[in-house]
Amino acid sequence: MKTIITILLPLGITTPAWAGRITLKNLKSIAAGLFMAVTAVVMTATPVMAAPTTAPTFLNPGDQYRLAFLTQGKINGNSSAISTYNNFVTSQANTEAALVALSTTWTAILSTNGSDARVTTGTASGVGVPIFLLDVASTRIADNNADLWDGSIYNPLNINQYGDLNPATVAWTGSESNGLRAPGQSALGNSISRIGITTAVNGTWISNQCCYAGIGFQGASQLSIYALSGVLETPAATVPEAGSLSLLTLGLAGLWIVRRKRIGKRDLSHEPLFISKPLIVA
Repeated sequence: MKTIITILLPLGITTPAWAGRITLKNLKSIAAGLFMAVTAVVMTATPVMAAPTTAPTFLNPGDQYRLAFLTQGKINGNSSAISTYNNFVTSQANTEAALVALSTTWTAILSTNGSDARVTTGTASGVGVPIFLLDVASTRIADNNADLWDGSIYNPLNINQYGDLNPATVAWTGSESNGLRAPGQSALGNSISRIGITTAVNGTWISNQCCYAGIGFQGASQLSIYALSGVLETPAATVPEAGSLSLLTLGLAGLWIVRRKRIGKRDLSHEPLFISKPLIVA
């Protein structure tokens, strides 16, 4: 039985000698090469979901830094155990693969009845490393530990773990602007605890007395919290991945090699890849 097929031929191109009759075996080889080319284009054309920026591009290989985000999820402030909040921010970070890949620790930037934010986050000393957000621009929060607790930050800490703007306007902190626990009954673990304003860059980003008796929010309220990574190091530069043009070239090269192997050393330079003449396949 013979099968009639039609393949596209570019306008103005003479039908090559080999176009009159091909075997099914050769057709399969040509199809395999075409599949390689098309697959290469499809793979590179597939859109990639945006991910948080975990390594600021303006840093040099070996530079150290930390990352911060405002949790998309929320938690109440009833617990006095800092581990409760550290576990929460870690679980929030683990919802984003790019953060999991960092293999770092995450701590909550807040104070409880028995802990101070500057101590639990390892930022008590004046030295330290710069802190950045997870947005595309790697927005700077502070230059170092001392800068974090000097009463102001460079930009609002309002980007979530996915690198997107977090609409939450307040966060649990239980802290003073210097990173120590708020006095009296204002640290987390009390019926009313201090909060931070996520859109602020002055001391109220971490210490805002509001709402209930000028102290803070009720502990049962569900709020976001700030998270801070461990110290990270900028990785060495990597070779960029091949672009779509390179992959397409590779796929077409595969097609050419298959044809070359099947047909031999004939000069194929004048022969187009696609034809429109009906072909008889044996």
